[in-house]
Amino acid sequence: MVAEGVETTEQAQILRELNVDLLQGFLYARPMPAEQLETLLNMGGNTQHEELIKDNVTVFLRSLSTSI
Repeated sequence: MVAEGVETTEQAQILRELNVDLLQGFLYARPMPAEQLETLLNMGGNTQHEELIKDNVTVFLRSLSTSI
């Protein structure tokens, strides 16, 4: 399940407690080109929500591999 429009940490916490797999929204990042996302993920420790972004990417990639 994917939750879109997550804007606050409180929303994210509630959605995680409800076992929502992927969270998306301005809490994590504004829309950006793929190249900019790659740079953001490679920065390491420079973003407030880096671990949450990486968790979402990991879950997304896992869901792709299981749906093929």
